[in-house]
Amino acid sequence: MSDSLPICTDARQVPLHTLQSRFGEESIWIYNLIRVRSRLAPVPWLIGKGIDETEVTSISRNKTMLASKNLIPPCTAPSDGLRWIDLLAGELNVRFLEARQLSPGLWPKTLVLKWRTGYGYGNNLRSRQAPYGFNKYSSPSPIVSLAKRLWAEACAEIKQDQGPMDVFSVSIRKHRVSGIRRSRADHSSALAPVLRG
Repeated sequence: MSDSLPICTDARQVPLHTLQSRFGEESIWIYNLIRVRSRLAPVPWLIGKGIDETEVTSISRNKTMLASKNLIPPCTAPSDGLRWIDLLAGELNVRFLEARQLSPGLWPKTLVLKWRTGYGYGNNLRSRQAPYGFNKYSSPSPIVSLAKRLWAEACAEIKQDQGPMDVFSVSIRKHRVSGIRRSRADHSSALAPVLRG
């Protein structure tokens, strides 16, 4: 065996501890790749598959859902933003319903309205947020009403700070999306006849 390991046949005879002492602990994948290659060489689609011993991490769910729009031309009056809020609320509701099909207990705790005024990406990003109450069935109307209330507050703030409105970007975000406690869902279903009257 040569010292520089010039060909694969030489590498097959190198023990694991030698390979790891030369290339580090993480070189086990090279050892496994060479061993699988030498054992499975007649099967062409298995060549180079290797053995992966890295830890498997589960995919985490997003804690935030976002719908946004860059506005060209920009909003120059409070009424200009209302149609975009309706559109973004509908889009956000569709995304949320798709996520709830995979995990039925999802519910956001906060709704955030964010906007960008003027050109550039300096200190011109602002946001308003409000708590988002639990509702068993999701629809765009609660999102729209809360977002329009936040938009009215935002427009007043924009006019107070800079005079004329010049909003180039608007986004609505459901923030802190997580599963509801099972007991909370049980209480809402048990109290439904009482709440209906």
